[in-house]
Amino acid sequence: MASNTTASTLPLRLPDAPFDLAQAQRAAVLLRWAYILTRAWEADNKPAPESFSWAPTQAIEGLELGAPLWASARGWKPFHNHQPFGFIAREGELGYLVFRGTETPQDFGTNLRLDQIEYPFVSGFGHVHDGFAGLYAALREPVLAELERLGLRSLIVAGHSMGAGVSSLAFCDLATNVEALGGRVLHYCFGSPRVGNPEFAAAANALANPDGGWGVSYRLNNSADPVAHLPPMLRDKLLGEDVLYQHFGVGIELSANYGSIGVNHSVSRTYLYAIEHPEQPHNPDAT
Repeated sequence: MASNTTASTLPLRLPDAPFDLAQAQRAAVLLRWAYILTRAWEADNKPAPESFSWAPTQAIEGLELGAPLWASARGWKPFHNHQPFGFIAREGELGYLVFRGTETPQDFGTNLRLDQIEYPFVSGFGHVHDGFAGLYAALREPVLAELERLGLRSLIVAGHSMGAGVSSLAFCDLATNVEALGGRVLHYCFGSPRVGNPEFAAAANALANPDGGWGVSYRLNNSADPVAHLPPMLRDKLLGEDVLYQHFGVGIELSANYGSIGVNHSVSRTYLYAIEHPEQPHNPDAT
């Protein structure tokens, strides 16, 4: 029987600096940890934040892991409860802010809020996905408090799936509004949906600082990952207008079809493997 997978033999075409392969790899590892953190919380019967603690089984030398970032986003009312969405890790004065993707029923409610609202954190940034904006708004205060506590001078923001959408909004906010960072923020996202309209995409792209080399967003998307093609262009029936969504940032192309939607979108089996093996990004053991 013929295999239903397609091997990607082409290496990833990685961008020039300020793209940093080691940073991108570290970000992908931490995103996997964010999922493990949430699954540990679920396995522990979803305790309140003050009753939950977690640490990775393998530490990374020189990396300090912060407390989980908790929020209760708007979604389906039966599932409104605080849950962990990520954390900030510190490596000297460099921080990694990571957001996991869809993991709980509440998260599906966030994803389905497809209408757009005005980007609320910086003026003139167009319109963005209502669900992602609501979730980031719920996370923003603990994120800012943790950044201040850690005293970071530069930041990597990263996300996968729904978390890539949230991280996109965080990237624009923190690169613009956190004085201590001075715009020294880079963004690495994996399996990202579209986040906002063309005006938002243009404003986010304009954050890039050609002198300092910061303010750039990098997006590794698998062409066989359906999430990377969502949301589609929508029609607002009430207003009779099209709702446009457009990717932003520097795209990195991956083509790896494993014959499974879940595997094609997996942060571990697809995206982490690819960024750790950029010369041969197809994972022979993915399925």
